Amino acid sequence: MTAKKIPIYEVPPFAATNLPIAKVSVEELERLRERAIERRDEAPYFRALLDATLYAHAPLSDDTGRVRFIQFPHPDTGKDTLPFFTDVEQAHQAAQGHVKVLAMSGRLFFELTLGAFLVLNPNRDAVMMYPEEIHELLETGQVAEVGMESVQESTAMAFCPPKHAPAWLVEWLRTSLPRLPYVEKAYLVDACRPEAPTNVTLMIVLAVAPEHAEWAQRAMAALLQPHIQELKAPLDVQSYDPQGEMRQWGRDLGLEPVYERSQHAVRFVESTLEQMLQEVPRDAAWLKRFHNQLLESEVLVPVKIQPHEVHRRMIPPGSDLNVITLSRSDGVDVIPFFSSSDRLYQWEPRGEQCVLLTVRELFESRPDMHFWLNPHSQGSREFKPSLVSVLLKGSAK
Repeated sequence: MTAKKIPIYEVPPFAATNLPIAKVSVEELERLRERAIERRDEAPYFRALLDATLYAHAPLSDDTGRVRFIQFPHPDTGKDTLPFFTDVEQAHQAAQGHVKVLAMSGRLFFELTLGAFLVLNPNRDAVMMYPEEIHELLETGQVAEVGMESVQESTAMAFCPPKHAPAWLVEWLRTSLPRLPYVEKAYLVDACRPEAPTNVTLMIVLAVAPEHAEWAQRAMAALLQPHIQELKAPLDVQSYDPQGEMRQWGRDLGLEPVYERSQHAVRFVESTLEQMLQEVPRDAAWLKRFHNQLLESEVLVPVKIQPHEVHRRMIPPGSDLNVITLSRSDGVDVIPFFSSSDRLYQWEPRGEQCVLLTVRELFESRPDMHFWLNPHSQGSREFKPSLVSVLLKGSAK
């Protein structure tokens, strides 16, 4: 297999680098940034990021054979966050010589990091970009706008049952929200000001832990973006803490949730494997126990399903599976698999059709392949054919 050349360039500090000319210059990007701030017109700026040159950090020394980016824990949520920059000066100033700076097109950067939490110009703008938003930006060139609010008691607004909610929206929520495993319930309600009762806003109210509130609101806005023209009333997405009580106006209306996450749907796999992935590897004995646990664990394997097969729950023995493969930066094809649905949705916010297999079954089906456990997730691991062979023979050290 011939390795593919990925157009990524290292940019040393204080050295001239002949980068390809980007379709969107730094000057034009800065002009769009100022316009976004002054006019609240963010769409052209985010769209321009796709055709601009973006910069990110990578380890000074890396012999893995694939592109790796530096991430750091977000100070508020603790989630790993990947910083990127719109100009090389910011990138080098943040690097402090401790990491190297890579340059590439915005589209390539977003494709390579899809599934990660990104922060744009962390020392200047600190704009968070969530996986669902990046997916929508790559697909449509748009990033949805949404107000970051939590539902509060309000004497300025009047609430009533959702008469302005189209019939399709309820079903859409029930089929889409399982992709957001941090959302526990969802309600629909009409809201208006008493002095303008005909100016109704349709509200989606999500029960979500405070640390996930912004992510949930922004993810919902991104997922709804393709359908926004079908709504006949303005839409607002808000949230409340499920550990508390629904606000008084919700109790007064006797609202019933249009969506409620089943306790059985939180994860496909609640396993020892998932617990071990969150541990710090210790010694050879621990690694052997991990590999033995891995082989007997059930995991989610994304597959391509024909339309007539979508509703089938069981796949007959001996059936051929069209397993999804990824192309690594060096051109090597790998098969992704996941230890839980949460990990799957981090990788692909819109979800994938999956089959449930033990890792032993998966490895035995294609012992010649490279495998990637939990791509772009903390603690992800790759398994080369040589290691797969050793594991299947039971002689892993």
